Amino acid sequence: MARRPRRNHSNDFKAKVALAAIKAEKTL
Repeated sequence: MARRPRRNHSNDFKAKVALAAIKAEKTL
């Protein structure tokens, strides 16, 4: 997880963060 390409950080990172936030909010 620490080693990841700096490219493709707009869609992949945003999608992952959004999914994680939604999952965390639904579990809380």
